[in-house]
Amino acid sequence: MKVRRNRYVGYVAIMIAMIIGVPVSYFVISYRIMQNGKEFRSVVPLIDETRRGPVLYNVLNLPLHAYKGAMFLAAKPMITVAGSSRSMQVREYFFDDSFYSMSGLGSGSNQIKQLAQTLFAKHRPKVVLVFLDFWDFCGSRQGDTGSIGPTQNGFYEWIMLPLNLAWNRRFAPQNFLRLALGILPVKQGDVTKLGFSAIVSDVGFGADGSYYYWGRMRKWAEQPISVRWNEAFAMMRDNIGVFQRNCSLASNRVAESAAVLENLAQSGSSVVVVLAPMPRNVLDGMKQAGAYGYIDDLRPLLSERFQSSKVEYYDFFDAASFGSEPCEFLDGYHGGEVTYMRLLLKIIERRPDSALAAVLATKHLRQLIATHTGQTTVADDPVGRAYRAGFDFDRAECFRRSANRDHSGNSVQ
Repeated sequence: MKVRRNRYVGYVAIMIAMIIGVPVSYFVISYRIMQNGKEFRSVVPLIDETRRGPVLYNVLNLPLHAYKGAMFLAAKPMITVAGSSRSMQVREYFFDDSFYSMSGLGSGSNQIKQLAQTLFAKHRPKVVLVFLDFWDFCGSRQGDTGSIGPTQNGFYEWIMLPLNLAWNRRFAPQNFLRLALGILPVKQGDVTKLGFSAIVSDVGFGADGSYYYWGRMRKWAEQPISVRWNEAFAMMRDNIGVFQRNCSLASNRVAESAAVLENLAQSGSSVVVVLAPMPRNVLDGMKQAGAYGYIDDLRPLLSERFQSSKVEYYDFFDAASFGSEPCEFLDGYHGGEVTYMRLLLKIIERRPDSALAAVLATKHLRQLIATHTGQTTVADDPVGRAYRAGFDFDRAECFRRSANRDHSGNSVQ
């Protein structure tokens, strides 16, 4: 009887140890992963680290708008850009004046309105560059909700992040182990990597708020060049995502966007609005599909709406109209650096009195275009130079992939 009681006590002790030990062990390991991954709970150390030197930032724990909002107010830039991920390749060295990118935010009229009310009211940029996406005006797609979320996650969300990422297979298990042991490199040259995605995948934001795709370019270098555009064609085929077919034009969203942008212009900033560009090969695919007629209605409506406005408006939907070819695009709908250099120079060519004319590094951009025609990435900055020193990223560019392919990625045999 005594033996049974001792066994029972032993089982209970083991169960209690497991009940206590498993959560404690997870807490210790998770805490170490978060610390080694530089997934800070507060935005303050991130701002301090960013402003000390070149960084690659991709912290998953903090909402993007919390980090970028704090960076914007700390930098107090004279020039900013707002829009979806398609505005992320506009960089500080494009300009002769101070710049910080709010790219990834300001997609849709309500988000732009929130940026104006929460940030631009505290610091008024001289020039606000805004990129519009055609799909935001598709009536059957959900409109902009206007919410950009909380400013900081709670402790529970912070400590549970590694488990959530593992459950959703965001990173390979061995990378969590390497983070826990502190053996993943957190530097690339003199560039400090902040956050899981920057450390593990080498993608993220620079100190100017623009985005770098270094990890993806390593993969592109080993794949057929057509892979870069395949996602866009697959979305067209499957009628999903930003290439949803047979939309009706949401003309009310045009009016809402115009009103918000005009109010921003009235508040003292010069506002330059661009219908973001698409590569010609993808446009040809959209035309062949015959299901994107709402864009044909959208383009003249936007031009007409801004015709007598203080807002500068430019329709650069077809990248070929300003000389940018498909190989200057990162993929089927994200332009690369050379694409946006060409676009900005075309603006001041069309309109010499544009607000951009006084702030654009015109001579420098022309020199870079001349030496990087047909390429996606220039990265003429500390982050770019540090990564190029460790990998020949030109291997991902069209001109290095095959002598018998033109810059559109098509065979010329």
